[in-house]
This record gives sequence, structure tokens and C-alpha cells, in this order.
Amino acid sequence: MTGDLDTTQVITDVLPALHAADTADLYWWQLTDLIEFMDEGLKRLAWKAGVFVKRSTSTVSAVGRPTYPLPGDHVAVLHVSYGTSPLRPAGTLELEARDSNYQSTAGTPDHWYLDQIGDYTMGLAPVPNHAGDTVPIIYTAQSAELDDAQENTLVTAPEPLKGYLAMCILAGAYGREGEMEMQDLAQHCKGRIAMYEAMMAEYYGMGE
Repeated sequence: MTGDLDTTQVITDVLPALHAADTADLYWWQLTDLIEFMDEGLKRLAWKAGVFVKRSTSTVSAVGRPTYPLPGDHVAVLHVSYGTSPLRPAGTLELEARDSNYQSTAGTPDHWYLDQIGDYTMGLAPVPNHAGDTVPIIYTAQSAELDDAQENTLVTAPEPLKGYLAMCILAGAYGREGEMEMQDLAQHCKGRIAMYEAMMAEYYGMGE
């Protein structure tokens, strides 16, 4: 089940493998290093597997406005509605075939599109002829950033992700050049990371 996974617990569980009883006992790495390794893993997983799904209702229609900004943390759009009516995804070639003036023809939107309008932007066709209608967007998102001050330590993710984050820490720690570098161990952990990512991608529908 998906819930709030506490990354501080992941760090506590992995400390023995880093030859430390607690974070103050870390010698070859800093706590900030461990947080960075997890944060990098979460960012990578967001793009590879689409684990973090959100719903935004902040987009509101404006008369004559064809394009709207997507949420800043979005990775991929899954579903768009106009009010309570689901919209179909479309490409610009399909929309042009239906109406060469699709970017100006007014009406009630029945399609959404992303291509040829810039990053982090979504288009609606026909162009809304009514203002104030909510345009709910369901999308995969980046995970909230894990900060060094540990003000944000919770991740909304399934419990098995703890194992993935532990492998990210160990791969980063023992793959870093220095006195404790152990590339064989780091490569083993990277293999486990790849396995987790493939499983997550398959489960969340982004696997090949």
C-alpha cells in the first residue's frame, strides 16, 4: 500500500552497513550525503517508473485561451478533464485534420494536447468559450525534494521503496571515490536498483 514512507528510518536501518551506530558516528560520509543519494534515486524513479501520482485542480479555463501551464513538478500527464467530462489526448496532426484553426476555434474542449507548444504547457481544443471551469489534471510527478535540514523526510510511496532507497545509499556511498570505495559492492547495489526500477515501471505501467 502507498503511504508516508519515513526516509529517516531508511537511514537508521542502513547505518550498520556503513559501519556506524548512529548518524553522529558516520566517519567516511556525512548525513547530507545519504540524503542526497536517496533524493537522486527518487528523482530517477519518478522519470523511469511514474511512481508518484498527483491530481491538480488549480487550472481554470479562460475565454479564448488555448494553452495552460502544467504543474511545475509534473513528469507526464495521465488524464485531463474539463469540469467532470474526460478529454481525449490528441496530437497536433490529428487536431489539424479535424480543424486547421483548432488553436482559435471556440467551443467546449473535448481534446487536450502537449506537442509543439513548449515544455510544461498543455493545450485545449476547442478553445474554451467559458471562463472559470476547472480543468483537473492527473499526472505523474517528481517526489518532494529531501532537504539536508530534514524538514521534509516523508515520501508518499509504497513500503517496498525502503529497500530501493537503501540500495541507493549503499551504491552512492561505496561507489564514491575514496578510502571506502568498493566498486564491486556498489555495482551489486546498482543491479538491485535496476531490478527495483524495472519492477516499479512494470507495476505502474511505464515498463517496455
